[in-house]
Amino acid sequence: MNARGWLGFASLVATAAVLASGCTTARSTGTVEFRATDAPPTGISSIVVTTRNIQIHKADAPEDSWTTVVSQERTFDLVAIQGAEAFLGSENVSSGNYTQIRLDVARVIVTLDGKDITAKLPSDKLKVVGPWEVKAGEKTILTLDFEADKFVVITGNGAVEVKPVLKLDVYHGDRPLKTR
Repeated sequence: MNARGWLGFASLVATAAVLASGCTTARSTGTVEFRATDAPPTGISSIVVTTRNIQIHKADAPEDSWTTVVSQERTFDLVAIQGAEAFLGSENVSSGNYTQIRLDVARVIVTLDGKDITAKLPSDKLKVVGPWEVKAGEKTILTLDFEADKFVVITGNGAVEVKPVLKLDVYHGDRPLKTR
């Protein structure tokens, strides 16, 4: 598994934004927001990804301790959001250093030359490993950039496989959702 990406879900750039609220409690919190985007490989007109759960892992937390940011099922087409972003969800979280993002992938449907094909996934979890920080009182946007041309692999017999190729872009501050 590549630390830079996990299943470059053909066009999925999920952005996670963390908005620190600046509360006067003992722990500062922020909001995590996820978005997605990318471009498809040749011959593919649609890559519909359905996720069930998006979680993050804090650097100083036990390995089995994950914070759920998006619990609802989300479906998005990586081709449709090429050059743009899809909002996946957000949540208030503790400020501090984080090391991982984990997405539960329910299914990926790829339209190749007009035919819908269910892609084979190596796992139902997509994991991005790398450091990022949620700053108190500041929004942090995390964008998961799926490299579609590497993410979707068409086999010799016409089957479709998903390979983990994804990078994380971190932006501190606020900015509008990218649209076409």
